[in-house]
Amino acid sequence: MLKKTYILGHKNPDTDSICSSIAYAYLKNKLDKLEYEAVCLGDLNQETQFVLDMFNLPAPRKIDHVKIRIKDIMTPGVISVKPDTLVRDIGILMYEHNIRSVPVVDEHNIALGVVTEREIAYNYIKNLNLEDFKTVASQEASVIMENNIFIVDEEEILSETIEDILKSPHKEALVVDKSNRLVGIVTRTNLVNPEKRRVIILDHSEISQSADGIKEASIIEIIDHHHLGDLQTPEPILVISKPVGSTSTIITERFNELRVDIPRDIAGILLGAVLSDTVLLKSPTATQKDKEIVERLSKIAGIDWFEFGARMYDECSDVSSLSATDLLNSDFKVYNFSDVKIGIGQIETTNSKGILRRKNEIFDEMNKELKDKDFELIVLMITDIIREGTELLAVGKTKLAEKAFNCELVDNSVFLPGVISRKKQIAAPLFKVIG
Repeated sequence: MLKKTYILGHKNPDTDSICSSIAYAYLKNKLDKLEYEAVCLGDLNQETQFVLDMFNLPAPRKIDHVKIRIKDIMTPGVISVKPDTLVRDIGILMYEHNIRSVPVVDEHNIALGVVTEREIAYNYIKNLNLEDFKTVASQEASVIMENNIFIVDEEEILSETIEDILKSPHKEALVVDKSNRLVGIVTRTNLVNPEKRRVIILDHSEISQSADGIKEASIIEIIDHHHLGDLQTPEPILVISKPVGSTSTIITERFNELRVDIPRDIAGILLGAVLSDTVLLKSPTATQKDKEIVERLSKIAGIDWFEFGARMYDECSDVSSLSATDLLNSDFKVYNFSDVKIGIGQIETTNSKGILRRKNEIFDEMNKELKDKDFELIVLMITDIIREGTELLAVGKTKLAEKAFNCELVDNSVFLPGVISRKKQIAAPLFKVIG
């Protein structure tokens, strides 16, 4: 049975999605007997790593998908025997544990074969002309074991393996780890209504932004501060969606609602996340609630929030070492508006001039992404915190951008003064134009 619940943000994770996941996992583990783990769907950006390092917290484990794996449904702690084990003793194990087969392993727990009820019965019938069953019972496992065994890796995807398991000689599979050591067994019983991987979704509700295999998972909760996306669940779940500047603001409120104290390190990363998503409370998405939360978290963390936020941006605004691909994908989200696929990336910096000098290089990467992944439009926000505005780069159906922002692009670029928020000032106008 699956007991762990994964808490995850969106692909191309930003500081809010990572820090809110870590904080919420801490909160859930304080309140629930089940195990909750914060995970991430991509590499951390420079800013997020800075915030975690500031408060000495490790990065979440990276996962590739939430599809059901063999290890999720296998029976662990499988009973096995050595090659010299007597058939009589194997029969006793089968009777006592109500099992029909027993794997045979060597001294390193490497699977060699399997002894089945059928094979024991066959050998008994074959030897009926001998004195009695004692002859068969005194044989060693290596004599009658079947070598034609089906072995699967514990990390393999169930949906990609189930047909092969059912076609195998015994309609079961021995499960091994990376060192080929036996760790479990999958039988037909395990394949009946396998339990899905449990997940809590933070900072998004779009299938395109979520983990691969999200449709195969069991979504337990959704907590977000964006528009409602296309994630669906077969039954009612807890959904918290609030028009605030950061998911971490909502998570901080959850600590208060559930009467759990926030440790200093958790308060620190939540503070960094709120400041990041609201651009030091300058973004039009910043609400009075965000401001109250920032004041509260800064007191718990024992730091001046503005000095911390300014340092966070200053130390992380140098992106000269990043490739054009990394610049585009460092904070990139995919939106599907009425079946129109749009990509919106954002780079927040205190000095946009260095990035804009690489405009042609970035455009080449944007056009490549546009073609390779069938986007209608890709825009990249180069948001200058000091200037409090955004240089918008666009490729594809750029007329959509000109109409949405009431502007004229010159060489696929335009400066939008006062534009800081992707959610409210870029995504929302595009949604209105398309929808």
